[in-house]
Amino acid sequence: MAEPQERSKITPLSAWDQSSSRFHIRLVLNFELDDSKRKEVAAHLGSVLKRLSAERPDLAGRLHVNGEFDGERHGERPGWIYLRESPDFDIPLEIVNVEDKVRSFQDLKADSFPAKDFIDPLFGYTGPSLFCGLGVPAAVVRRTRANGVTSERQPSFHQLLKKCPEYVELSKPMGPNQPTLRPGGESESTYVKDGKIFVLRKEKIRKLKELVMHHAPAERLPSSYICLSTLFWVFAANSRMRSEEDQPSWESHGRATMTNPVNWRFRAFQEENKGYYGNSAALAQMVTSVQEVSLAAHDWQAYARLVRASEDAIRNVNEKFVRRRTRLFEAAPNPRFLGLYMDPRIPQDLAFNTWRDFGADTLWDLCGTGSNGSGIGGGIVKPDSLRRSQDSWNMGGTLILPARGDSDLYEVLLTIPKPAMDQLKSTERFMRWIDRVLD
Repeated sequence: MAEPQERSKITPLSAWDQSSSRFHIRLVLNFELDDSKRKEVAAHLGSVLKRLSAERPDLAGRLHVNGEFDGERHGERPGWIYLRESPDFDIPLEIVNVEDKVRSFQDLKADSFPAKDFIDPLFGYTGPSLFCGLGVPAAVVRRTRANGVTSERQPSFHQLLKKCPEYVELSKPMGPNQPTLRPGGESESTYVKDGKIFVLRKEKIRKLKELVMHHAPAERLPSSYICLSTLFWVFAANSRMRSEEDQPSWESHGRATMTNPVNWRFRAFQEENKGYYGNSAALAQMVTSVQEVSLAAHDWQAYARLVRASEDAIRNVNEKFVRRRTRLFEAAPNPRFLGLYMDPRIPQDLAFNTWRDFGADTLWDLCGTGSNGSGIGGGIVKPDSLRRSQDSWNMGGTLILPARGDSDLYEVLLTIPKPAMDQLKSTERFMRWIDRVLD
């Protein structure tokens, strides 16, 4: 029988994949399960994953930095990630007993699946690291390169960096996509963080969009996404600035940033990249003054201006934008030195994202689920909820959680220091748009 390394296929990920954050996206799908079907569920999942591993060996592959494994280096570029495929690899399935750490399904459902119940080290990745040589199991990767946006590397890395203001060069290989911390201020670990889910109804969001249209007329209403991202940015920033006035580095004359990931696959090189399955998240960063963000919490016209400015930043993600970032990623001597121009400790810096379409309507055929618990052929169900899981609270990020297509609600997860969260929940101009808050 051939040794695994002799049957391996080694492929470098695309330049966009090299520049993406190097951690697994963790999403918890919540189902009510018949306890008597636990073993059948495990066996069923195991067989499905084996079949998927055979049909999609890229999903069962292992990721190696520098292409290093078995004591040998198979990649040419430092810091690059290589996908190793082999028929000996399966998508790992871990069965973990967490009954003593997680509340019952009934309790979670009764409380609308609070975000805090999905924040625990047990949700962290505990497998091999990228640097141990064993390889990290791939989640969603594809060996196809983004040929349509790859171009020759003529300008230097530093020349390109100046033209991509959302990125900076880090002093140490901590990236990619690590934030840049300004001098001064306290460590992020010193903050007592709090996370809440803010629930909004579509009717209220429609009124918010009409408010923007009134103060900043345009050809069409702004999107729900951009109205929500700006709303949470403005009021979270102001709540933090009011509750953190003693921080020495939060200059009132400084700059403020709103970062929105944009899927460029639907905006650029569509014909050239049909079937592309890798990272396509460009960062549309809008930069303004702290005074403008502060004013927007008290003046809806100022808020509307920020909405339109964020729209412009997203609209600028076109083929020229994508081509330039592709050149930057290709030119980077080591992508781990590529950082983001934002500091999560800074009240006025925020990143916003959406997972609204992340599978809430997907039908699952799992034994032990469904009203009759009959499983295969009779237990086809949708998840009761989808929640983001983390090993600890982060800062500087806001997320629209997954929801079904016919849902009238938007659930937005926000994490900020606890004093600022208390301040935010008592801010009438913000809470008038909120239906309820989930712990």
